[in-house]
Amino acid sequence: MTFHGMSALHRGKKAPFVQRFQQQRVQAGVLRRLRKFYFDRSICMDIDTRDGDRRRLMTILKGLNPRARIEIAEFGKLGLDRMLDTRLFDFDEASKAPGWLKELRGEHTPETEEYGITHFVYRARRPFHPERFWQLITSNWPGVVRSKGFFWLASRPTYVGSWSQAGGVCRHGGMGLWWAAVPKAWWPEDAESLKSIDDDWDPQVGDARQGLVLIGIDMDEGALRARLNACLLNDAEMAQGPRAWQRFTDPFPAWDNDAESEE
Repeated sequence: MTFHGMSALHRGKKAPFVQRFQQQRVQAGVLRRLRKFYFDRSICMDIDTRDGDRRRLMTILKGLNPRARIEIAEFGKLGLDRMLDTRLFDFDEASKAPGWLKELRGEHTPETEEYGITHFVYRARRPFHPERFWQLITSNWPGVVRSKGFFWLASRPTYVGSWSQAGGVCRHGGMGLWWAAVPKAWWPEDAESLKSIDDDWDPQVGDARQGLVLIGIDMDEGALRARLNACLLNDAEMAQGPRAWQRFTDPFPAWDNDAESEE
């Protein structure tokens, strides 16, 4: 079964609606949509721990963003020159390889494993059932400190879902359209963008997929993968096709894709 017909679900809509999403789907565009999640400095207040614990904390922070500068404030004191107008943030540098994107690319940084800090990348070519995935993301993820990436929700088959979680706080929303849902007449024409699409293309589902990076301490990767796999559509649900998937009960809030595309 193929789902190239997903573009038909948007047939009849005005071209500008799709055009506003086009650049989001190339790598630089996706990173621009995620810029609100970058940080270039981490300030640790009144750290009173053993040397080993302190090194472990520093390693965790570096694992979240290797480029970030870590500042130690004692009794809440830190010079203003180290906090204000530092000009540390460089979007071009940040967009090249934030930590989560490095993991999606397979660029492994093993030094954190010394402290029980590990990561793994979850990939799949089936969509998540909205109810099952909602139940997962509203439950406890033992050992997970940070997770980030994108997901494919069956009830919104043409849309890319963004995902970002740090501790007990998570954020999700729409990032635009999968290229499989965009008529080829509106695809980019430059070779680099077309290669990017082709690299992610699957003959059955186009570029639609799951891509999540999980970083944590003493995580049970096998158990977490099993929980994520349980959220995927089974064979019978897959056979129903995208139009039927849109009738699944969906507890996720509405994604205001038109508004997000204008940010």
